[in-house]
Amino acid sequence: MKREIDEIFDSVFKKSKQLQEERKKQDKQCAAMRSTKELAENGKAKQAISILEKIMYQDGLVVRGVTWPFILADIYYKNNMRDECWKYLVFLSTQFPAVIDKTRAMQAKILKKERKYIDALALKMSSMLYRYTKVSCKPSLEKVEKELAVFIKAAKLNHKKSDILELYNRHIKCEFKELVFRKDFKKQIVTR
Repeated sequence: MKREIDEIFDSVFKKSKQLQEERKKQDKQCAAMRSTKELAENGKAKQAISILEKIMYQDGLVVRGVTWPFILADIYYKNNMRDECWKYLVFLSTQFPAVIDKTRAMQAKILKKERKYIDALALKMSSMLYRYTKVSCKPSLEKVEKELAVFIKAAKLNHKKSDILELYNRHIKCEFKELVFRKDFKKQIVTR
């Protein structure tokens, strides 16, 4: 009996020590990531990018939360490093699938800036479908239309607004599959 208690105590102590070490690593990484925001704001984007690339590509992200992975993407974007930003977002979509809605939204933002408005609209819609299929209370079509309005206008697709909203409405009602949506988008919006 004493042996069993000792084994349990050793196991708990070892686990506690591991958790303490993990917490220290999280605190250190959190501080480093916070410092990169300040560096970028003070004109030291290259230094911030270097720190963040090391964390994201080499060390691996250990802090929790959906905003941390996007610090590097934001710095790339704000410094007109759209190719690097795009590659990083592709990396995020494979490493952090839980934030695919934010990834697609940022990709839409990049394409809009590059004046690829139809592709930007498709990605914005994907972003919204990923986000809203996860929740039980879906937004009204008016809210969806408002969120898509700037993309529809930029793509000069005002005449297809009802088709776009119908496509969105059809895909929000089932489990979202991006490849099926993209195929439908191309068929119904782009080629018609």
